[in-house]
Amino acid sequence: MNWKTIGVGACRVCGRGRSLLKSHICPDCRKAESEGPQVKSSAFDHYVRHVLRPGDYVKTEFECRASFGARCRLACDQLECREQCICESEYDRGADLQDQGECLIVAWLKNDAPEECYNGEEVPVRGPDWQPIIPEWNGDTWDWDYAK
Repeated sequence: MNWKTIGVGACRVCGRGRSLLKSHICPDCRKAESEGPQVKSSAFDHYVRHVLRPGDYVKTEFECRASFGARCRLACDQLECREQCICESEYDRGADLQDQGECLIVAWLKNDAPEECYNGEEVPVRGPDWQPIIPEWNGDTWDWDYAK
């Protein structure tokens, strides 16, 4: 695709000095995002751990270690976009994405049942500490699997 650039600077997705689009991201990152919602962050920014509670209860906790401005923290400032951005092509519409103060993937996973959004093979629970995971958008919700 051929997008019009506005100048040179640091891409706010990958951080590299490149020619930038109006949305202040480089054409490579724009192309990747146009292919669908994907997590663009460092190797492992998302983690899970399972904690045994009194009464034979296992609590699953999620954590994000992505830095300010990481893709998993960005959404446009429309209220309805807080949980699921309705801007299908955010950059085409000129939406101004802002850091929302927390990871939107982890916020989603915390509101879902961990066993329902796990999309890996049946395996023993890993532990005892934080384990890296790979979140994946399935078209309707966020799923996760342990990082290999």
